[in-house]
Amino acid sequence: MTVTNDLGTAVSANAVLAITGPKGIYNGLFFDPNDVTLQSSGSFSISSTANGKFSGKLQIGNRRSSFSGQFDGGGNATNSIPRANQSALSVILHLDPGDADKIDGTVSDGVTIAPLAGDRAVFDGRQRLAPQVGQYTMVIPGGDSASLPNGDSYGTVTVDKTGKVKLTGSLADGTKITQTVTISKNGEWPLFIPLYAGQGSLFGWLNFATTATNDISGDVLWLKSNIPTARFYPAGFSLPGTAEGFRYHPPASGMGVLNFTSGSVVLSGGDLAPGVTNLIAIDARNHVTNLSSNRFSLTFKTSTGTFSGRVTLPNTSRSLSFSGVLLQQDAEVGRGYFLGTTQSGHVMVAP
Repeated sequence: MTVTNDLGTAVSANAVLAITGPKGIYNGLFFDPNDVTLQSSGSFSISSTANGKFSGKLQIGNRRSSFSGQFDGGGNATNSIPRANQSALSVILHLDPGDADKIDGTVSDGVTIAPLAGDRAVFDGRQRLAPQVGQYTMVIPGGDSASLPNGDSYGTVTVDKTGKVKLTGSLADGTKITQTVTISKNGEWPLFIPLYAGQGSLFGWLNFATTATNDISGDVLWLKSNIPTARFYPAGFSLPGTAEGFRYHPPASGMGVLNFTSGSVVLSGGDLAPGVTNLIAIDARNHVTNLSSNRFSLTFKTSTGTFSGRVTLPNTSRSLSFSGVLLQQDAEVGRGYFLGTTQSGHVMVAP
């Protein structure tokens, strides 16, 4: 069995009698829940054939390693992936005998052993359609101290009939994020986005499941290393949070994107003291009128559920830009962030 990595180096692996199983693509994550680090967490994708042969990619930070092999008669495979100036990675894979749509295993650098888990993409868009098809908006709450981003990170999410998820958004330090991946048959979404040229990441298992409180939920972790040249939070941080998302329905012509026509926009937290509140009116075309004395603008992008604006701080010439998403089923509000001098703060659009 031949295995290669991103260095073009031959990799040893073992194989016995081949297993017969479903062909397809598996996507998932690996991390040690008791000691999460950038060096021991990441994502993987594996493509398998009906006779048990496979090829895959393993990503840690912004670096990917490729490997290939064959599952034995028990659905097992072991790979060793060498790395320049680092210990080799041992990747152990196992197909679940009770559910061939699942794969698990471990990734180890010889010191840390990180559990690995993933799911096969089962929706074909023809005979088997993903029930999660549609548009969503999502936020990840920020922290509550000066050393952490205070604002809400946000994103817009689409799911097509093949179960492909596309995320586009922005973290509350101004970092843009994107991801495209497939969800499992049960609606699990392996979120993994490398950040800061490999010096950070955003990852966690999210789930599409419509409940009384949300349509997307799950715990995520936002990691950032010490980056002295960064404008915001150069010391780095580890920020856990629980994502929440809702289906988004673009309004018909002449209909409001939110269920209120008068409300307020509040900026708070970060290095902004005191906070700023602007009263607003929203007409049937979703145009916003500022009812306060300071300069202010707010625009809704009704096709996606995002908003952006700018406010001049009262009695000053200083202005701040802000952005976020609308959460139609979360009491009909908008949430997002603004960037201050060295910190970010929270933005709320509400009745």
